[in-house]
Amino acid sequence: MSAILVNPLFPVFWVLLGSILVFCLLAWLEVKRNQKFLTARLSALLIVIFSVVCLVINPILSTKKSSDIILLTPGYSKKTFDSLLRLHSKSQVYSVEGVTGAKTSVEIQNYRDLSYLKGNLYILGEGLPHYMLEYVDTSSLQYFPIQHSEGFTGINSTKIYPANQRAEVEGIAAVRGNQIVTLNGPGTAEDSIRINGEKLQPFSLTFTPKAAGLYLYTLTASDSSGKIRSIEQVPVQVKEQKPLSILFLSDYPSAEIRFLKNFLENRGNKLTLRYKISKDKYRTEFINTPQKAIGMLNENLLQHYDLILTDAFSLTSLTAAEINSLQEGMKDGLGVLTLINTPALTRQANDLLFLKLNKVKADSAQVVVDKQRLKVPATPVSISSEKNLFSIQQELSGRMVSGYTQRSLGKSGFQLLTHTFSLALAGEKEAYAEIWSPLIESVARKEIRRYDVSFTTPFPYYPNEPIEFKIIAGAEKPSVKMDSLEIPLVEDPFIKNIWFGKIWAGQSGWNSLNIDQDSSQHNFFVSQPEGWRSLRVFNQQKSIKKLTSQRERVVEHVTLQPVSRIIFFLLLLLSAGFLWLTPKL
Repeated sequence: MSAILVNPLFPVFWVLLGSILVFCLLAWLEVKRNQKFLTARLSALLIVIFSVVCLVINPILSTKKSSDIILLTPGYSKKTFDSLLRLHSKSQVYSVEGVTGAKTSVEIQNYRDLSYLKGNLYILGEGLPHYMLEYVDTSSLQYFPIQHSEGFTGINSTKIYPANQRAEVEGIAAVRGNQIVTLNGPGTAEDSIRINGEKLQPFSLTFTPKAAGLYLYTLTASDSSGKIRSIEQVPVQVKEQKPLSILFLSDYPSAEIRFLKNFLENRGNKLTLRYKISKDKYRTEFINTPQKAIGMLNENLLQHYDLILTDAFSLTSLTAAEINSLQEGMKDGLGVLTLINTPALTRQANDLLFLKLNKVKADSAQVVVDKQRLKVPATPVSISSEKNLFSIQQELSGRMVSGYTQRSLGKSGFQLLTHTFSLALAGEKEAYAEIWSPLIESVARKEIRRYDVSFTTPFPYYPNEPIEFKIIAGAEKPSVKMDSLEIPLVEDPFIKNIWFGKIWAGQSGWNSLNIDQDSSQHNFFVSQPEGWRSLRVFNQQKSIKKLTSQRERVVEHVTLQPVSRIIFFLLLLLSAGFLWLTPKL
């Protein structure tokens, strides 16, 4: 149902009155001329007056439509669509690009036109990408998703892995029946796992990257006959492991310390070992680092180290000034890792660790390392703390055997496992590395970056689609470039030095953002248009479900569309031209 409204420049009454008087006057003059085409001239005069009146009063077409709008996206259920049409027979039906089989729908050519869909909106199918949802009116939105398609619906793709260290790829797969998920690296299969069921199944696969670089691993899911049901490219970014500067503080070179020293030496770390001989006398050893005088601990000395590695017994021999220096060092980012080899902490250890030890019966721990269950000797205590504890490794019963507490910019870590060198003696070198590497890397001093870049758009990314990122700046506004083009940034209106940007990648493959101020490069992978489809649909459905609402329905929706002024201008031009031309005929 339609109606005509007006938005006049002057009061309608005076406009109509004036137009009638002008028409009567001009019509009388035309009749008095006694020329031919009188009827045509009067009609043209009427059109002139009508056009001028319409240009002044601005007519608007008011249309009442059903407020129910059905938006079809790829993969929608025809059964659900038909049910909605029966329930809301006067619904307006629209579809996005790529939808087939909906003959009665109006295709939306530009996704920005989604902003015109006002009313009770029903979205069917796979849903809409994040950048399209910005234009959708979500005040009354209901979503009818499709079932999860077979494939991978989750992957941790943004992590940067250190070289020569066992790494883990975690994901979620939607499978039907019994399938084998395999991670293939450059030229070789890294790991595989068997999963089954009709629901979403989490999985974890391990690999050990050998060299720094940008790689593409392949993730496949195959059925019992060997047929590949799903295959995706997994971007893997590997960085060189930065050598750590580590100071060992020990009363004597125990077997645990010697094996740990050899393990860290083989990885190229800079090691300084201080063994206590007697009161105020020490023996020092230097590996991969120049020799220098190591006496009492102080803040100036500790600034040169990323990690202090010690044990609970050796903390007893430290002075109060040295304990205080360690505490101050942790405030500036220093990491302190303590091997807890006693069920009772001394006062010095308590001052440093802020841990509470509760005795338990078991003097060993059942842990899963390198996908195998191992029984490793452990100090018979459980850990608790007034501060937040972050776990690195737990035994099967849930007891935390290694972890850390955050101490300002630094960390205070602990290890309950003892005699781990027995694993290395038994040839379990990978298990030994998996026990120590994650703990040491987590506790050690972190490199301070002037600019921290993170991508806020969820993976996967596609060519010619917007990708949003955030930069936390520790200095001036960053200058960000992609392919030599500077990217405009917008600062957070409430939090200073947080910047947001948006980019469009023109092609698939590895791309990068570059920051001029620190010459840093931040890589990201853009998938092929058909890649990671299951994950894309999963992300879309999750985003739309957050926006659904059950607001009371609007029965009718009124749209106001101004009548084009060009129409009236053309009518005025043609009719006035006719009046000018007739006397010459």
